[in-house]
Amino acid sequence: MEHRLRIVRDDDASNPRTDCDNPSTLLCWSRHVEGDTRVNADNYETLEELRKQEIPRDAYVAPVYAYVHSGVALSLGAFGCQFDSGIAGLIYMTHADAKENFGEDHTEEQIHNCFTAELAEYEAWIGGDAWGFVLEKAKTCDSCGNTEYEEEDSCWGFLGDAKEAIRDHIPEEHTGLLEKAWDDRA
Repeated sequence: MEHRLRIVRDDDASNPRTDCDNPSTLLCWSRHVEGDTRVNADNYETLEELRKQEIPRDAYVAPVYAYVHSGVALSLGAFGCQFDSGIAGLIYMTHADAKENFGEDHTEEQIHNCFTAELAEYEAWIGGDAWGFVLEKAKTCDSCGNTEYEEEDSCWGFLGDAKEAIRDHIPEEHTGLLEKAWDDRA
């Protein structure tokens, strides 16, 4: 029986910051980046004062920069454009959360990589870079010969460059359909 695979934009994807468990906390004051916790940066004299009052002392902390121009890009490092970018918040992870997620001997590199991955996922969600797949089986009418497709499987909520994640969810006998479906995605 013939199958087809469609990759479809997921307009109702879950917010990875509010609907998922994250080892970090994203504290923001930018109107373009909601984060987990919002603060009014105007209530603090300095960024260090904000950090001392809002973030646990034992936390690993990194600044979050946003570049806002026809979309939102997030990074742990500053962008080169002084007009459309700037610091939008802070991302942090307590020592206890780092230990729980990476073990007693966790490294700052593991935490940095976690922050980077979480920001990439959140950026994809903000930008609507969310996908699902629909695997359909062809059914041909014996009397008229018309072919229609019936949904056999689907899964939603893949963020960013999700082709490999989708591949992991498709029955193995249909992974050959993925390249064309990914190129044709709507």
